Amino acid sequence: MEPEFLYRIEDDLLYSAGQMRLKVRMFRVTKVTPKGVWITGEDYRYSQYGTKERFVLNSAKKRYAYTTVDEALASYRIRKERHIHHLESRLLVARAGLKYAESPDCKPDTTFFDETLLIFQEY
Repeated sequence: MEPEFLYRIEDDLLYSAGQMRLKVRMFRVTKVTPKGVWITGEDYRYSQYGTKERFVLNSAKKRYAYTTVDEALASYRIRKERHIHHLESRLLVARAGLKYAESPDCKPDTTFFDETLLIFQEY
């Protein structure tokens, strides 16, 4: 039996209050296929095709929405870990660039060494 709804957890930042919450978004399953389901939500953003529907592949390891709130929460945790890793990497690059730009040895359009960037050799 296919689920009637799928769930996704997203950040909901309340700027004026300095607070945030983890918002559970519910998506109604509108069509079931052998490979997955089509979902839609009231506040769902328009897709590239101008519709309000999105396809979720059943066999995908990474999906847009999940059958339970617990699965959606696990997906949220993984997305945020990756998000933090990406932002920390960008911050390292920005700091190295600024450090070089402020140094008296700075020569634009030249390669420079910064030991903090050695972390990228792991990838």
